[in-house]
Amino acid sequence: MTLRLSILTLGLAVLFAANAANAMSTGAPAHTATVEPRSIIEAVYDDAVHGETLDWLGAGQRRKYLSKSLSALWAKSDAKKPPYGDSGPIDFDITADTNGAELRTFVITVPKQTANRASVSVQLGYSVPSPEGQHVVIYDFRRENGRWKVDEIRTKIWSVRTLLSNWLNQR
Repeated sequence: MTLRLSILTLGLAVLFAANAANAMSTGAPAHTATVEPRSIIEAVYDDAVHGETLDWLGAGQRRKYLSKSLSALWAKSDAKKPPYGDSGPIDFDITADTNGAELRTFVITVPKQTANRASVSVQLGYSVPSPEGQHVVIYDFRRENGRWKVDEIRTKIWSVRTLLSNWLNQR
C-alpha cells in the first residue's frame, strides 16, 4: 500500500512538473490554460483601479493575452511606427477607455460564452463622472491551443482592430 501511494505521489509530482515546465516554456502562468475569460479581465481591472500597471498590452506581453491574429496586427502597426513623433494608432488607455480619468470601479458581466468564444463586458466607473455617459469596454475571446485569448477589444465608438487597420492603411 505504501509503495502504491509513493508511486501515485511521484506520478502526480511528475505531471505537475511537466505542466509547470510547459507553462514556463510558453511564457504563461501554469494556470493560464484553465483561467476563464472573466478571471483574466478581472485581474487586469483589479490592477487598473489600484493604479498598478499590468502592461498586458505592452509589446512583450501581448502574446500571452491576445490572439495570434490580433497580436500580429498590432506588431505590424508597431513596425511601421516612426521612432519619434507619431504616438501610433492607439494614444489612450484602452483598459480605462480614457486619456486620463481615474478609474475607480468596474462591473464585469459575461453576456455570451460558448466552448470556443466568449464576450466579457466591463462597465467602468471614474472618479469624476464622464460627460459622455457610461463607458463599457467589451473583450471578445477565442480559444487558441486550449487557452483563452483576447481577439478584439471594443466599445460602441472604437475597436482595436479598426484603429490598427485604419492607421496601417494611412501609412
